[in-house]
Amino acid sequence: MIRTASFTRAFLETGLPVWLLFAALQVVQENRSPGIIVFFAPVWGAIRLTQPDGSSWKRLEYYVRFCLLHVAAMLVVMYAAGYVSYVAGAIPEPPSWTSFSTNTFLLLTMIIIPFVAVRGLLFLCDSSREPGFPAQSFSEERGERTRIFAFDAVRGWVMIFMALDHAMYFCYVHIFAEGFQNLRPDPLPDAIHYLTRFVTHYCAPTFIFLAGVSVALYGASRRSYMTEGRITRHLVTRGVLLILLQMVLVNWAWGFTIRAGQTLVYFGVLACIGSGLVILALIRRAPCSLVIIGSVMLLLMIPVLLSTFAVQPGADQPLLEILLQPDTEGWISSLYPILPWFGVMGLGYGVGVVVSRKPEKTTRVFLVLGIILLVSWILLRLGGGYGNLTVYQGGDWRDFMLMSKYPPSLVFLCWNVGGMALAIAVHNYFGRRLPFRRFWDSVVLFGQTPLFFYVVHLYLYRTLSLIPVLRGSLAAGYVAWLVGLMVMILLCRQYQRLQKAHPDSVLKYV
Repeated sequence: MIRTASFTRAFLETGLPVWLLFAALQVVQENRSPGIIVFFAPVWGAIRLTQPDGSSWKRLEYYVRFCLLHVAAMLVVMYAAGYVSYVAGAIPEPPSWTSFSTNTFLLLTMIIIPFVAVRGLLFLCDSSREPGFPAQSFSEERGERTRIFAFDAVRGWVMIFMALDHAMYFCYVHIFAEGFQNLRPDPLPDAIHYLTRFVTHYCAPTFIFLAGVSVALYGASRRSYMTEGRITRHLVTRGVLLILLQMVLVNWAWGFTIRAGQTLVYFGVLACIGSGLVILALIRRAPCSLVIIGSVMLLLMIPVLLSTFAVQPGADQPLLEILLQPDTEGWISSLYPILPWFGVMGLGYGVGVVVSRKPEKTTRVFLVLGIILLVSWILLRLGGGYGNLTVYQGGDWRDFMLMSKYPPSLVFLCWNVGGMALAIAVHNYFGRRLPFRRFWDSVVLFGQTPLFFYVVHLYLYRTLSLIPVLRGSLAAGYVAWLVGLMVMILLCRQYQRLQKAHPDSVLKYV
């Protein structure tokens, strides 16, 4: 055994002899990779490594990190030896950088992701730790903001649903169970596919509604030590940051870069929320009743505006597409126009103001809101006229539940915001009395790190789609979804710790 606790020394002492042998074989065999050594070297080194103090899991984590570093080093040696052989004239062609980078990425991914996924599962099932929800409050500057469990939990649930939708998108197919500009998916998918997509419809309405609630709670909790101008600047900065993240990071994950030689800009949900935050930050000092009435009136007027200002076929109308009409043709693609969704955010802000003033009435407020919206939904849906952009045509239950999401119809918003409101009321009523607390830890964790989760999970599921066993079928999509959630548990926990360790950094906007 190597009698040292130094990771670096152990790595070098066990690696150098094998690296040299590997490079020699690479040259002798004319760039044909002796792949077995890639796996043998790190295992041999890990066996000789002195075990660090700690639990068995800590030792295993130490060994995996050791093996991972060895594999990365061996791949670099493989490429370098091949290139040297080519320069020396020993082989006719240089090694392919594309092949090397692809193989490196896939190999490291297939080592890292299963390990992190198992670690996340163990965390979720860990009964040795003291049960309990994550901290419900934390200090920020000179004030104290108390997190409301129901909001974090419901937001966490829709993060989980959203991950399912995106796992299917990257690893299987994009399932359609909603209308788009009066167009219907033809034919409707079977029940299991339909429900897989249908449950994810809660995501965007919940994100946007709770964004409005968060603005109200943020302002109410900081007025004792922050000026109104400073609060406004913070909200505007966060809104602009969301738009930039959409354009710089999120669009890249979706693949919106160049299409048929034409630049394509995607105005997605982050850009919509960011734009809404900027507007709401500027009007939030208006009377709460005025904001609520204006938001409801805007939602009621959307069907009229949609029929009045229609997108002309084949014409680029970026302002209209960003503000009102979803469209995927031309140089800009917009699925979440500002005006329909700002009505949802404004309504959330008004409810947030009421809750901040009378927190003891949170359950009642959301229960009443949910009942009103769901009753309105059934009346509008059965009526089949105003508020139905995708009309019920007398088919089975899937046809009855087929509503327009792009743009959001009134029945779509009533169903999803109403269901969200009832979920918040239930979670707020039960609170800490819910069973399976370790499970709820993770749900709340996702709800407390939504922006980080959103950006990172897109790249994660795009990466998982490169693994053959995690793509190509509905079952594979579900497996990829679960694996991704286990990975996100660890990533979100690490990010939350980093955020709390640096409360005054740019991370406070993320």
